[in-house]
Amino acid sequence: MRRWFLPSLIGLDVVFSVVTLTSIAPDLAGRQMVFFLVGAIVFFAASQINFETLMHNRVLIYLATCLMLVVPLFLDPTRGTARWIPVGDWFNIQPSQFAIPLVSLVLIKLVSHSRMTLARTGVFFLWLLPPAGLILIEPDLGTTVIYLVVLGSLLLFSNISAKILVNLSLIIVSVSLLGWLTLLQPYQKSRITSFVSSSSSQDGASYNANQALIAVGSGRIFGRGLGEGVQSQLHFLPEKHTDFIFASLAEEYGLIGSSIVLVLLTTLISYLFFMTNHVSDHYGRLFLTLAGLLLFIQATVNVNMNIGLLPITGITLPLISYGGSSIIAICFILGVAQAIINADTENEGLHIA
Repeated sequence: MRRWFLPSLIGLDVVFSVVTLTSIAPDLAGRQMVFFLVGAIVFFAASQINFETLMHNRVLIYLATCLMLVVPLFLDPTRGTARWIPVGDWFNIQPSQFAIPLVSLVLIKLVSHSRMTLARTGVFFLWLLPPAGLILIEPDLGTTVIYLVVLGSLLLFSNISAKILVNLSLIIVSVSLLGWLTLLQPYQKSRITSFVSSSSSQDGASYNANQALIAVGSGRIFGRGLGEGVQSQLHFLPEKHTDFIFASLAEEYGLIGSSIVLVLLTTLISYLFFMTNHVSDHYGRLFLTLAGLLLFIQATVNVNMNIGLLPITGITLPLISYGGSSIIAICFILGVAQAIINADTENEGLHIA
């Protein structure tokens, strides 16, 4: 069961993603299938990796990750941002999508010490922050926040004192306020302020959120049917294939169909967390925890911004939204998770024999 459960869940998500895109953006459905085929190859290749080998080469992997994040900054910007490295004529890889699983290897080793002292906590942030800074200046605020939240949460699973955590919390709040005043661009602030006062604002950010909410509500229980969504088919809904794909499928599939998608994602995330209690390798348990946390935060943020409960951040719905880098990165993460689970299963078999 452990060997086929993850691939089966991924396969079911593939069906929903491709069928939805066939309806709302048929010109992209074929590309999405190619992305999933590449993702399947990456998943099965990663599932054959020895996790101990990854941990052994963690510093080289970290340096390679930073190099990948630097490369887009020297290329021609795409839509005003430097996030992608062109691969062929119609595919661009986004290195920041791979930053969390690759950087986590260094941090997992660090927090596994018997005690996280103040000095060791400082070293933790010296490893954590350079990739975050490179992602932020692309600029990609949403991915930066996800990166910091997911990897920063490793401290909660370490032997760190409450005093250090309290002081860190105060520093984080202070830095966040300073960032709001000095670093955030006007359009980034607009997304947050328009969310707070969306009922009285009709700027671009608020318009997008309102159209998504209309789409979700118009789907009702059973949905309008494939190809019958007004908001998505008549192009009222922006980014209907990426940021707002949940609103698109909620409109066409209704409450029942969108609930099935949420159940699939919840099952996937729950399985990763469940397996943390059934894997003997401490490093492996931490990686499975991060994988589950990453998918949980991405899915939660995307769904809640589609229904007006969170500001628009540009975070896609895992394994459902259109996008090659996101799909391949998630397949890589799940492939490594599968490798950890497989290795533990094999060890159990050897022990029994």
